Amino acid sequence: MKTIKLITSPKFITVIVLYTKLMCPQILEPEEIFEKANESVVAIIAYDVEDIKMSQGSGVIIDTGFVVTNFHVYQGSDKMRVFHLGKEYEVIRIIGVDIERDIIVCQTDNTLLPLEIDASNEFRIGERIYAIGSPLGYENSITEGLISGVRKIDGKNLIQISTPISFGSSGGAVISSRGKLIGISTSGYLYSDINFAVPIEAIQNLSTNCAVNDTICSAKIYYFLKFYQAYIQQNFREAFLQLNNYIDVDSGASIQ
Repeated sequence: MKTIKLITSPKFITVIVLYTKLMCPQILEPEEIFEKANESVVAIIAYDVEDIKMSQGSGVIIDTGFVVTNFHVYQGSDKMRVFHLGKEYEVIRIIGVDIERDIIVCQTDNTLLPLEIDASNEFRIGERIYAIGSPLGYENSITEGLISGVRKIDGKNLIQISTPISFGSSGGAVISSRGKLIGISTSGYLYSDINFAVPIEAIQNLSTNCAVNDTICSAKIYYFLKFYQAYIQQNFREAFLQLNNYIDVDSGASIQ
């Protein structure tokens, strides 16, 4: 009868451990996920032209100096500011917007660490997830839930989640159990565990709308949003003015 000799050398064991870590993604505990994401999730407040608060939400740092949030947090306002653990940061410019998917990407003057993104865009229904945001202004609150489904609503792909979304949570991080960003929270039903998140793929595509130093591109987005908001408010005189500004920038003319 043959005997089986186990390989117990330190080198062999090290190789097995490294292989296991690479092939089997590590599942993190909730406290580990919060520690990993806390520096990358921010509160956002939008203001009117008189600097009066209009709305609030959450945001996620997706690259150094760049934050993504929901468009409806900004809609109707004149400007936004970013807050994180007692510090305030200015939004320098908007570099990308998708009104239909309710996302907007801004450049800020912060140096906060970006949250690691799940580039694979792979997740499973039933997978445990975590949401971090600022519900009712309680900065960086963490909740947990499940991926309930993947839905197509009004032609848009959304992740259905059971994680609670309250006023102020919009634009916050939705994180996998491996500690990576898979989407941002966007909407839900009041007093319900039926909520939705925009998948990270849509955000990655949007964040490349304008190059870092492309001031013409960001100016076009700025005037388009001013036109859009004036049009929605049926302020057609202002809408016409902002549309002319957009056309002037697009044609290379300077705006006074």
